[in-house]
Amino acid sequence: MFDCGETRHNWYMAVSSFHNTAMLQFGDTTDRGVVMPPIVGFVGFKGGSGKTLLAFQMAERAQDAGIRVMLWDLDPEQSAMHHTAWRAETDRPLWEAEPRRIDAPPESGLDMSTLIDIDLVICDCPGYNTFFSAAYMDKMELLLAPISTTAQDRTVMTRMGWLAQSRGWNLVFVPNNLRPSRARQNGLVEDLESGSFSVAPVRIGRWVSLQDSSEMGLGVCEYEPESQAADEIRTLWGWLAKQINLESRCL
Repeated sequence: MFDCGETRHNWYMAVSSFHNTAMLQFGDTTDRGVVMPPIVGFVGFKGGSGKTLLAFQMAERAQDAGIRVMLWDLDPEQSAMHHTAWRAETDRPLWEAEPRRIDAPPESGLDMSTLIDIDLVICDCPGYNTFFSAAYMDKMELLLAPISTTAQDRTVMTRMGWLAQSRGWNLVFVPNNLRPSRARQNGLVEDLESGSFSVAPVRIGRWVSLQDSSEMGLGVCEYEPESQAADEIRTLWGWLAKQINLESRCL
């Protein structure tokens, strides 16, 4: 683990340009030499794929690693905000969380002034395509798309993969909510890779402890730290942090 405890991203002066020009990409450096925090979006054009659950679990892992994390909830149902509210009822440390509009372009729907001193933004996106969805995803450094072995997931989510390829998004599929059948799991990964899609090197099972822990406002690594579910979440977090080079950004 690494600690960003004293790191400060003081880029307030860059915010004034936000309202008058195209929004800076997260991770870009402004003309003042200030680095914007990266944003990782959990995405998918269907509900029930596990976006909110994984976004919440990754927020908990980030905080545990000393990362100052902001959880943005772009879903009008505000499921991520509900999970965060449940956490507020526990004695565990709470991260920053805010609902955001997705019925307006990013230039008006996102307020970057709230990201001062934030190291990482994790975004829970809605489970459907909206008029402005693509514009938001254009601004994200890494898109993680949970996908199961069901035919519906494969159909809808691979369409999103094709859209990502056409728009140049850095989208990676995360096998999630998987049944024990190794043959089905391998078939899913093989099908995705045959379509030239990127796949995360971790498979998340259909664990009751994942759902139960989130509904209690806890990460599964807090709830059942010795479980296989916790091992899988730790693996996903370690991989995610390396993908966005988070450790060097927080030095």
